[in-house]
Amino acid sequence: MRCRSRLEFVVFSLLIILTVHTFSAGFIYPIKNVKPRITSTFGEYRPSMTEDNPHFHMGVDLSTAYRSGVPILSITDGYIMRVDVDDNDIYGYTVYVVHDEKYILMYAHLSDFSEKLKYFAESVKREFGNRRVEIYFPKDILKVEKGETIGYSGETGEAIAPHCHLEIRSLDGKRSIDPVEIVDSLPKPNAQLEILGIRINGEDEEVGRTVHTFEGDQALIEVNARLKTDTNVLGIDSIEMYIDDTKVYEMKFDEIDLSDFNKADELFGRRSNASNYWYKLYASEELSMVKLNKLPDRFPGSSYVRIIVEDDWGRKKTLKFKLVRR
Repeated sequence: MRCRSRLEFVVFSLLIILTVHTFSAGFIYPIKNVKPRITSTFGEYRPSMTEDNPHFHMGVDLSTAYRSGVPILSITDGYIMRVDVDDNDIYGYTVYVVHDEKYILMYAHLSDFSEKLKYFAESVKREFGNRRVEIYFPKDILKVEKGETIGYSGETGEAIAPHCHLEIRSLDGKRSIDPVEIVDSLPKPNAQLEILGIRINGEDEEVGRTVHTFEGDQALIEVNARLKTDTNVLGIDSIEMYIDDTKVYEMKFDEIDLSDFNKADELFGRRSNASNYWYKLYASEELSMVKLNKLPDRFPGSSYVRIIVEDDWGRKKTLKFKLVRR
């Protein structure tokens, strides 16, 4: 439910004193006094608790040491465009900040809003109860400075533990962008890139074998890959597949169209869940993260396959084998 015109009037009528400032470059880490740690990466598989279809994780999750109420800071200067007041939606309490007329920065799963926003959130809750409300603010009315508290960590929405979800969208709101590619203050995790499994035409194969066989015209390949830290599992950034040194498939989570949000099953294979990722190396090019899909209509009777998996920080793992039709 939207209440744009009513709340714009409230904003103008109850306008607080705003500080005029200039935009400053660079992005800071959004959490103070907690060891910087990424707990989920961009593009991971997410089964939904509120919708029928699984979806892609459209941002990064940052640890607040399992604590609610930790101040969440604006990573840059900007102005607040929108606030979502909703306990049960995927994102829960969310603040949207426009930066430099280029990005929309989203901070989700909040337990509460900053003092600057609390009045508006409490007003709509009194009027609309527990119904979802999106509050829109006119451009430049509510400015925020880099390092300013905009809300507090929580687990509203589909969060299973308190944390900060940071998401970056294009200004037109049509696509999400991998925050690791933009925010250089995000930490590089101490982790091991792993390829745990391979599946050909639906049959599980042993990783490490030098020869794999298939039947029929095509070999539809899936790989089970992950970035393993001491405490959790992260998704990978990209996969390339070569047949006899010709690249035939490429998938990269640099950005995801919002229209692809609920299409995770088209990219992830069966048995995928929130911590186990089977990536299809034959997904449709209609998906925004699939950059190349030129599998031959009929695979050679014998060929050499090379699969390169890479994480967001440039670590790579390569799987090589001979593929033979039986």
